[in-house]
Amino acid sequence: MNTVRLKNLNVGDLHPCVFVAEIGGLFKNFDEAKRLIDSAVEIGIDAIKFQTLEAETITTKNNYFDLGVTGHMLQYDFFKKFEPDKDLQMQIYYY
Repeated sequence: MNTVRLKNLNVGDLHPCVFVAEIGGLFKNFDEAKRLIDSAVEIGIDAIKFQTLEAETITTKNNYFDLGVTGHMLQYDFFKKFEPDKDLQMQIYYY
């Protein structure tokens, strides 16, 4: 396997394992995102992945969830609730 350089990390054979934190959509404002980033850095995480999604690209307005944790609800409404704000994403990117 070839080595790939990601900023200050070498990834590939003969390099240490890279630990990536999945933050997903667990934040609603910059302060929450910053706290999650800082916590990941504090425990030695090498990289952070933020999940970005748009309800329009994941499902249609006709599909339903029917699960114990969500009940019977439109998938679109569920994903829309967790859709990150574009301006907030840019703030986090440049943090």
